[in-house]
Amino acid sequence: MKILVTNDDGIKCPNLKMLVEYLTKYYDEIMVIAPTTEQSAVSHKINIANPITLIEHEDIIKGVKTYSIDSTPADCVKFAIHHFNYDFDIVFSGFNNGLNLGEDITYSGTVAAVTEAMFYGKRGVATSSERGNHQGFIDGFDLFMKEYLSKDIYNKYNCFNVNFPVNPKGIKYTYPGSNKYKYWFEPIDKNIYIPKALPLFQKEGKDDIYTDLECYHNGYITITPITSDMTNYEILKEMKHK
Repeated sequence: MKILVTNDDGIKCPNLKMLVEYLTKYYDEIMVIAPTTEQSAVSHKINIANPITLIEHEDIIKGVKTYSIDSTPADCVKFAIHHFNYDFDIVFSGFNNGLNLGEDITYSGTVAAVTEAMFYGKRGVATSSERGNHQGFIDGFDLFMKEYLSKDIYNKYNCFNVNFPVNPKGIKYTYPGSNKYKYWFEPIDKNIYIPKALPLFQKEGKDDIYTDLECYHNGYITITPITSDMTNYEILKEMKHK
């Protein structure tokens, strides 16, 4: 089985190497293509006109070919398929330095890499952990992989978004919650502002609420099956009967 690994934090992010190290316990053939520089919150952006520079790096781990391109996570997947003809089975993206929960999934370059793979009929797993804290990934990745490799459902459905809390109690299957923020733009010079955000989520402590936010904040690894299909089928069905 062939594995592609990418991220949106860039080729120099230590989380990338850690993800590859953990994946070598489960897979023999791995290639890394990551952005040359950080591409956080670029969503599904691709480059359609500008030149792209490919850099070959020393193997991130012995035997794992490692490259970067000065473009986005989605383009890393395209480059693997169309330039290297690397017919991978699964792309693992991350693990992200920061959570991807609720509406933040739509902004995430980490998640966009796996939805790009889904366009080609490939499987994908986006992985994220608390910003600046590797422990959630360390505590939870093997638990997730045991689940991932043991159930046939993961072979049937393409794309999963996974978030790792510190000291996970277990795994919950979830849907995206509502990740609200207080936003403001802080002036630093004339007509120049820095965007700021403060999360407003308050944990309710209810284990039976299956949003990714609630389950994560109650200490569970969250696994959310996601799709690129943005169609509202309920409305479409109603429109067809008008």
